[in-house]
Amino acid sequence: DLGSGNQTTIVNCIFIGNTSDKATEDEPHVDWRGLESCTVSNCLFASATAATGQNAVWGTPEQVFRVLADNDGRTKRWSPCIDKGTPLGWMTSDATDLYGRPRVVNRLPDIGCCENPQSGVMILVR
Repeated sequence: DLGSGNQTTIVNCIFIGNTSDKATEDEPHVDWRGLESCTVSNCLFASATAATGQNAVWGTPEQVFRVLADNDGRTKRWSPCIDKGTPLGWMTSDATDLYGRPRVVNRLPDIGCCENPQSGVMILVR
């Protein structure tokens, strides 16, 4: 029970497709009741109205995930999760994500459990 009065910290998580029988009209995907002492930072939410906490971002499942049907946690190349996480103490140079890839590819980790192994060349034309 997260709402047991203890300080809870949620970092680098994705809240999409979550449902709750206790959710409200304003918060249809996440039930925050009982989590008054919860700190949320660098998380992604399904809508801008549900986004809460420091450095919150939002996006639709189609914008975020590579494969929707398989509950695949890997993000798309241009997902709003890319490089929006916050570095944590365990994210050392040998830390890996759920697929065994380096946990931090650029300066910052991605939001979610999988790091996007961005490769290739990006050319910006102005």
